Amino acid sequence: MPTESTFLLFALFMVAAAAGWAYARFLDRRARDNQEDEPPLSQGYLRGLNLLLDDETDKALEMFVRMIATDDEALDTHFALGSLFRRRGELDRAIRIHQNILARPDLSSTQRHTALFALGEDYLRAGLMDRAESLFRQVAEQAEDPEPALGRLVGILESLGEWEQAITVRRELEKVSGERQDGPVAHYYCELAERALSNGESRLARAWLKKAQRARRALPRGAMLRARLAEHEGDGALAWRLLSEVVRSSPALLPEVLPDLHRLASRRDDLASLDALLRPLLMTRESSGVAYAAITCDLLDPPVLEEALVGLLTGDDTLASLVDAPALAEASGEARRQLLERMSSGLRRLVQRGPRYQCGTCGYRGQRMSWQCPGCRSWDTTRAAATLPLDTLLESPPPQ
Repeated sequence: MPTESTFLLFALFMVAAAAGWAYARFLDRRARDNQEDEPPLSQGYLRGLNLLLDDETDKALEMFVRMIATDDEALDTHFALGSLFRRRGELDRAIRIHQNILARPDLSSTQRHTALFALGEDYLRAGLMDRAESLFRQVAEQAEDPEPALGRLVGILESLGEWEQAITVRRELEKVSGERQDGPVAHYYCELAERALSNGESRLARAWLKKAQRARRALPRGAMLRARLAEHEGDGALAWRLLSEVVRSSPALLPEVLPDLHRLASRRDDLASLDALLRPLLMTRESSGVAYAAITCDLLDPPVLEEALVGLLTGDDTLASLVDAPALAEASGEARRQLLERMSSGLRRLVQRGPRYQCGTCGYRGQRMSWQCPGCRSWDTTRAAATLPLDTLLESPPPQ
């Protein structure tokens, strides 16, 4: 939120702008009729701005509201004041200014849509979602450029979990902007499928997932949900195939699917298939991700997970010194296994202290996996961190 000094600086700028405007009007009128009186409206603005400078906001607001009804030349200034009040969190004042602008009978369609949009922003900031939604719908239906209003509508509908309506608005936004909206739409269908699964409506969930697949075929979340549905219906083989494809196409999601894959493989006594699935990752830059998944999921079987963990522990000089890598190299058999379990447990506690997930778009970090970033509201941009917080480790006792 802007500070008081920011507000005063803005007011000073407006004083200068108003004075310049008044002077230009004065010269123009003087050239026409040789009158030396300054326009009375500019004096009103200067008085109102001086009141702002004196921190007499209510008096200034009253003056500006009275002037809205008669001032044909400075609506932009009123819009700027309303926006300033909103940014300062003075929502009642912002709403009053924009409502008074809308009360003018002589507004052009563009001015009216600008005022409706601004008032919708006020209501949105105040948490009055129904009122904001109504105003943005008006603007989207009537304005020459409905894209900003459609964008605000999408945000409101997402926050309310109105996924079917959000799909409709996204498709309207697609027509207006020319930008495909398949990604967010596919996630909306996944949200509907998750809701159906939670309610025990498997048939409905399958229908939503088919639509998600049509919207975006290569969507890991959709595959994960189809796997969940397949396992629920007793088709473990299909669940395995779907989750295996997630690992191959999006290895960064391994921490999310490894417990399910491990369960499916263990159920058929075939951990070797899981080993075969993960082993190619050890030869790529995803090897640290395999170790991270082993740590966070508390799994050391099949052998590939143990190998990935050992590689992580001995591959970094700082980490190797902190976890006593020489002792690990000398240990064997059950003693080695127990030592690895203790190290993994200590590292897991370390990881759980801080944010485990990060958005690749805005950098937002959190403890839980979110398909929509809580920070920038982007879809499918959050993944588990594949590195250990060594800075925190240096401040803590080494894992034992």
